[in-house]
Amino acid sequence: MNTENVNIKEERQDNQKPYYNVKVFLLFLMLAIIVGAISILYKDEPKIEPIKKTITNDFPTFVNVYNSKTDLQRESFWKEVRDKEVQWSGKIEDVRKGIVNKNEMVVVVKNERYTFHAVLADDEMTKKQAMTLNKGSTVALKGVLTGQDSLFSFWEISKATIVK
Repeated sequence: MNTENVNIKEERQDNQKPYYNVKVFLLFLMLAIIVGAISILYKDEPKIEPIKKTITNDFPTFVNVYNSKTDLQRESFWKEVRDKEVQWSGKIEDVRKGIVNKNEMVVVVKNERYTFHAVLADDEMTKKQAMTLNKGSTVALKGVLTGQDSLFSFWEISKATIVK
């Protein structure tokens, strides 16, 4: 009788094994579905760039405001205006390749007694327009303020486009 009980127990375990495998498979399937649904719900939406508001259209006034501040105030002012969009104009002194990156095109512009450099956007249309710029002619450029006037550099705007 003991042998019969052992055989019956073994038969039950053998019968339960396939059912146990199905349970494990269904559990993993449900987890995969849940993870997939969560990843779809929390998928990164394409980020929409906020509309940039041009903070200044008058380069000499901007420089005069900057120069009227103390060193401490200038530091705070720079933090506020850095990486903001500006549109400045002036007379072209030169159009040249970048010093560090020879693939860049830089327009050197002087307005009254102040100079700024505009690193042009890297697109074909802007490069073609740059080829038409003449020394001494007036140009308006729109870009992101990235460089601060100092002993070794000028004011600089990057990703600049030529405004018609």
